[in-house]
Amino acid sequence: MKRETTAVVLALGSNNEQRKNISACKRMLEQYFPGIVFTRQLWTDPIGMVSPKFLNCLACFNTTHTLYQLQVAIRNIEGRCGNRKAFRTRSIISIDVDILLYGDKKLHEADWERPYVKELMESLPQGLTPTFP
Repeated sequence: MKRETTAVVLALGSNNEQRKNISACKRMLEQYFPGIVFTRQLWTDPIGMVSPKFLNCLACFNTTHTLYQLQVAIRNIEGRCGNRKAFRTRSIISIDVDILLYGDKKLHEADWERPYVKELMESLPQGLTPTFP
């Protein structure tokens, strides 16, 4: 029996060796989730911290993974990209991957209001761009 797939939207961001870390993260995500599609990348000012600019993009794909399995995979990728709690306490974000959407479940509600997220959401492939009231 074939499992049903769920649409996922991720937000990726880095403020440390931004191009290198975003590229490494994308490669790992492609290994975990064949067919993943990425938006263009945008430079943004940090929110709520003093740090260098962030490089951000969104990713979307369909998966048969549960939300928990997806969270575990993302934590693994973040760790492999050098994400460490000790760095984060000093506002060094090697990579941050947030699940914005899992099926019809919206996560990280505040992120949806960020201008770069709104802008990049418009560039997602048709059929995966969620519409909410």
